[in-house]
Amino acid sequence: MKFFRYLIVAALSFFVSATAGAEVTKVKLGTMAPDGSPWDESLELMSKNLQQATGGQFRWQIFPGGQLGDEIQMVESTQIGAIECSGISTGALANLVPSMQVFEIPFYWKSREEAYYVIDNYFRDFFAKEVEKIGLVLLGWSENGWRHFFIKGDRKVRTPDDLKGLRMRTQESPVHIAFWKALGVNPIPLATTEIYQALERGIIDGGDNTLVLIMATGWAEIINEVTLSGHIYQPAVMVCNKGWWDTVSKQHQQVFYSMMREAEKDMRGRLLKAERELADVIKSMGREVIELTPQEREQFRARTAGIANDPKIRAMIGAEALRLAEQGKAEYRKQHGEK
Repeated sequence: MKFFRYLIVAALSFFVSATAGAEVTKVKLGTMAPDGSPWDESLELMSKNLQQATGGQFRWQIFPGGQLGDEIQMVESTQIGAIECSGISTGALANLVPSMQVFEIPFYWKSREEAYYVIDNYFRDFFAKEVEKIGLVLLGWSENGWRHFFIKGDRKVRTPDDLKGLRMRTQESPVHIAFWKALGVNPIPLATTEIYQALERGIIDGGDNTLVLIMATGWAEIINEVTLSGHIYQPAVMVCNKGWWDTVSKQHQQVFYSMMREAEKDMRGRLLKAERELADVIKSMGREVIELTPQEREQFRARTAGIANDPKIRAMIGAEALRLAEQGKAEYRKQHGEK
């Protein structure tokens, strides 16, 4: 084992020395991740590791906080090669890859570990092929997390009826829109970069997102309450322009993949740690944080249960994505003694 590790280190050292002095290629990466957020910190670490592993030949040029547009604009820019890569939520990419709507089904995953298992063992190859159909390469997976309700105003959300009539921001996803309508909400599609101003001006009453994004974007400064509903688990992905990717040597492609797999572990760890801490941080800001009882959360699940079986939504997602998801979930639950 020690000898095997020695060979790996020696090979990498030779590779780095061989590429030393080569021209640096800056790889533009657009993301909605706010500057200084756990995502941004992880991307910066990946950039340093990539630069080191390629002897300085490649370096990420990261544009955080939606500097290159909203998620849909960034993925379209990646498609046409205006930028090399983008990090986006599955909800945004699902506009171009409908099978990714499988992640947007409410209350579909029992735990993030279950979702990780299905992604790692069933979805990597499948979605790599799906993404390639639209001129992109799936470099790897990232973490967005559990989405929770947030409200600006006096409304306290403990039951589905507490949301009735509110104007809530939604992602431009048919599944998200169906979810809000099932709860009696008026869904308003907005880019992430537009939410703060929309809350300030009263255009929307709230929305849903992860605790990390609620904090990192500054929304927590102007909202009144957060309800820990955990109704959707949403990963994110890193995609790159296929034309650009094909210009990268096979050897360097493997380095990119390797660096991304390390970044996946790092991001998952950072986001999990942040989520565990942020509910208390938001409370310390004077905001109310409502933790639903299992019975209260079940009311939301029951009210939106029809979405998973809606024929139009299932047809949009496709039989294969659903089959893989169900097979993976069943296998995970069997291994862990769950039903």
